[in-house]
Amino acid sequence: MTTIKSLRAKQKEDATMTTNALAKADKAERQANDLKAQLKRASDAERKNVERLKAMYKIEAANEALRREKESAQVILPKGCRD
Repeated sequence: MTTIKSLRAKQKEDATMTTNALAKADKAERQANDLKAQLKRASDAERKNVERLKAMYKIEAANEALRREKESAQVILPKGCRD
Protein backbone atom coordinates (compact mmCIF):
# COMPACT_ATOMS: atom_id res chain seq x y z
CA MET A 1 0.00 0.00 0.00
CA THR A 2 2.80 2.42 0.81
CA THR A 3 4.42 1.67 -2.52
CA ILE A 4 1.25 2.67 -4.35
CA LYS A 5 0.96 5.85 -2.28
CA SER A 6 4.58 6.76 -2.89
CA LEU A 7 4.21 6.11 -6.63
CA ARG A 8 1.08 8.25 -6.79
CA ALA A 9 2.83 11.01 -4.84
CA LYS A 10 5.78 10.77 -7.23
CA GLN A 11 3.42 10.85 -10.22
CA LYS A 12 1.68 13.94 -8.80
CA GLU A 13 5.04 15.60 -8.15
CA ASP A 14 6.19 14.77 -11.68
CA ALA A 15 2.97 16.18 -13.12
CA THR A 16 3.45 19.39 -11.13
CA MET A 17 7.05 19.68 -12.26
CA THR A 18 6.03 19.07 -15.87
CA THR A 19 3.31 21.73 -15.65
CA ASN A 20 5.75 24.21 -14.12
CA ALA A 21 8.37 23.43 -16.75
CA LEU A 22 5.84 23.92 -19.56
CA ALA A 23 4.70 27.23 -18.05
CA LYS A 24 8.31 28.42 -17.81
CA ALA A 25 8.98 27.32 -21.38
CA ASP A 26 5.90 29.21 -22.62
CA LYS A 27 6.97 32.30 -20.70
CA ALA A 28 10.50 32.07 -22.10
CA GLU A 29 9.15 31.67 -25.63
CA ARG A 30 6.92 34.76 -25.22
CA GLN A 31 9.87 36.73 -23.88
CA ALA A 32 12.01 35.60 -26.81
CA ASN A 33 9.32 36.67 -29.26
CA ASP A 34 8.97 40.03 -27.50
CA LEU A 35 12.72 40.54 -27.66
CA LYS A 36 12.77 39.64 -31.36
CA ALA A 37 10.03 42.21 -32.03
CA GLN A 38 11.86 44.80 -29.95
CA LEU A 39 15.10 44.09 -31.82
CA LYS A 40 13.32 44.42 -35.16
CA ARG A 41 11.84 47.79 -34.13
CA ALA A 42 15.24 48.98 -32.93
CA SER A 43 16.90 47.84 -36.16
CA ASP A 44 14.26 49.62 -38.23
CA ALA A 45 14.69 52.80 -36.20
CA GLU A 46 18.47 52.62 -36.55
CA ARG A 47 18.22 52.09 -40.32
CA LYS A 48 15.91 55.11 -40.64
CA ASN A 49 18.27 57.21 -38.53
CA VAL A 50 21.23 56.21 -40.69
CA GLU A 51 19.29 57.16 -43.82
CA ARG A 52 18.39 60.53 -42.29
CA LEU A 53 21.99 61.11 -41.29
CA LYS A 54 23.18 60.35 -44.82
CA ALA A 55 20.61 62.80 -46.20
CA MET A 56 21.74 65.42 -43.70
CA TYR A 57 25.38 64.97 -44.78
CA LYS A 58 24.37 65.41 -48.43
CA ILE A 59 22.47 68.59 -47.59
CA GLU A 60 25.40 69.92 -45.58
CA ALA A 61 27.78 69.18 -48.47
CA ALA A 62 25.45 70.96 -50.91
CA ASN A 63 25.18 73.95 -48.55
CA GLU A 64 28.95 74.12 -48.21
CA ALA A 65 29.35 74.02 -51.99
CA LEU A 66 26.82 76.82 -52.38
CA ARG A 67 28.56 78.84 -49.67
CA ARG A 68 31.93 78.47 -51.42
CA GLU A 69 30.33 79.39 -54.74
CA LYS A 70 28.74 82.48 -53.20
CA GLU A 71 32.02 83.55 -51.59
CA SER A 72 33.93 83.09 -54.83
CA ALA A 73 31.28 85.04 -56.74
CA GLN A 74 31.54 87.91 -54.26
CA VAL A 75 35.30 88.00 -54.60
CA ILE A 76 35.14 88.29 -58.39
CA LEU A 77 32.54 91.09 -58.51
CA PRO A 78 33.80 94.67 -58.24
CA LYS A 79 32.90 96.52 -55.04
CA GLY A 80 30.38 98.78 -56.78
CA CYS A 81 28.35 95.85 -58.19
CA ARG A 82 27.64 94.18 -54.87
CA ASP A 83 24.26 94.53 -53.21
